[in-house]
Amino acid sequence: MQKPVFVGSGACKECHESEYEAWKLSDHYKSMQVAGKQTVLGDFNNVVFESKGFTNKMFKADSIFYMILENHSGKPDTFEVKYTFGHFPLQQYIIEFPDGHYQCTHVAWDSRENKWFDLYPDLEIHHSEWLHWSGGAQTWNNMCADCHSTNLQKNYHAESDSYHTTWDEINVSCEACHGPGSEHVRLAKMDAKSELINSSVFLGAFSSQQEQMQFCARCHSRRGQLTNSFDFSEHWMQQYSPEILRPGLYFADGQILDEVYVWGSFTQSKMYREGVRCIDCHDPHTYKRKIEGNQLCLQCHDIRVYDNKTHHFHEPGSQGAQCESCHMPGRYYMVNDYRPDHSFRVPRPDLSVKYDVPNACNKCHEEQSAQWASDWVNTWYGDKREFHFSEILLKAAHLESSPREIAHFVNIDTIPDIARATALFHLENYAGQEALQVLLDCLQHPSALVRHTAIEGLGLYNSEEFKTNMVKSLFDTEKMVRIAAYNALSGVDISFASAGDIAQYNRVGEEFFETSTLNSDFPSGKLYLGHYFQRAGEVTVAQHYYEMALRDDNYQNMARMNLSLIYNSQNQNQKAAGLLKKV
Repeated sequence: MQKPVFVGSGACKECHESEYEAWKLSDHYKSMQVAGKQTVLGDFNNVVFESKGFTNKMFKADSIFYMILENHSGKPDTFEVKYTFGHFPLQQYIIEFPDGHYQCTHVAWDSRENKWFDLYPDLEIHHSEWLHWSGGAQTWNNMCADCHSTNLQKNYHAESDSYHTTWDEINVSCEACHGPGSEHVRLAKMDAKSELINSSVFLGAFSSQQEQMQFCARCHSRRGQLTNSFDFSEHWMQQYSPEILRPGLYFADGQILDEVYVWGSFTQSKMYREGVRCIDCHDPHTYKRKIEGNQLCLQCHDIRVYDNKTHHFHEPGSQGAQCESCHMPGRYYMVNDYRPDHSFRVPRPDLSVKYDVPNACNKCHEEQSAQWASDWVNTWYGDKREFHFSEILLKAAHLESSPREIAHFVNIDTIPDIARATALFHLENYAGQEALQVLLDCLQHPSALVRHTAIEGLGLYNSEEFKTNMVKSLFDTEKMVRIAAYNALSGVDISFASAGDIAQYNRVGEEFFETSTLNSDFPSGKLYLGHYFQRAGEVTVAQHYYEMALRDDNYQNMARMNLSLIYNSQNQNQKAAGLLKKV
């Protein structure tokens, strides 16, 4: 069978018209569109919007939409809007820049309240900074495109700082989820057996939870990209490296903090453990909830037990009586975009009292203390709480645990992988021989997330055991783990290894190089390329990449320190000292 190729959503419509029309109502359909009078929601009737002392202006001329914004030199400039980005509760606009760059505007349209607003209202951003709308943090090609378009390949060239980005459809179309459809179309036109036709798509109505998660998670997760384009026939962790519950991304108990996109919270949940799929709650084509309110949860949960005042102790029909209020408290992102936490946890104000993490009760009762909420929970349900893994994560993060307790926790099969990996991450707080042994043992753990985190933790050690085990990890089945092992061996002399091990080291080095090259439009990608060439002895090339990393992000201190060491080795000590003073 030939490898299937993308044929476009129009080919799907011929047989699946109702699904096609449902999809046209979805956020996926409106993820990105060519700017025009049918797609642009913002007011471009010579409107002025003042923000941080700058006058932004939106206007139309000859049916083309324009924005006057601060450019990368800090001056007013006129930009043509090429694409819309999203639609509700906000819509951004995309501007075409030279060398294939597309930039997302910081001035966005609030489509709920019909007004312009600044996505960073409380942050002063200098026009030279990476976070400025004309800078790297707002470049569509690397920050957004992979998940807003179909079969996107960003094709970045670091030397010229240029993109040759391609896509099959500008929005998230049928094949973004179901996979390339040429074989499916061919079999359907042949009137082949239904089993053959159904098996020719990668995602269908009867796909298992893991099969669904494989395709949803690639976009609905906080992750790093390892390959230039997504191969539907390979596991997603061969192509992406998902984040664990790190500080800055999640609260210490695993609740959402930063913009982390569902997968990391959902995989913590009992729902996930029991096999619940995304489409059990969400329509697979409109992506809206199948039912609004508590009835959605009551598809599975007993109405007599849960939709009852004896369970939630709030007036029926009130906000406090909604399942979501207590079990899916959310946060606002991009100013006005409210996103519920999908870990479906039981409120634990007692943990808020002890560790200052959020809880659902005080989301509504802001005027009350966490102790007040905890007292009411004790009054209603007694003072004994069912164990939740967040208790161990909090202990580990606050230096109240031990390597032995973490080792036990990591090997409990009923604990979510992402929580076990996060507990292991906290071993950095317990450095020593006992912690080292736990990390070494976890290199054989069945979870790739745990193995990956173990390798990161072992970077604190430089023992012989570390070296030999990192070489073994070069043979891991998951690319994300192999690349982490190669990175951990940076600066390590592996001449002790066998010829076969060194050959594998070089093969994984090529994977590391390809991934770093793919991500060289990020300052961190250029940093890793600097590492790669420095260990290969090509110091001049390494120096070039470190300098480019600093050009992109003046706060990239690891590049600054590595560059200072190179200058020092070249007897350019004044330049080296100048760099170190800026760290």
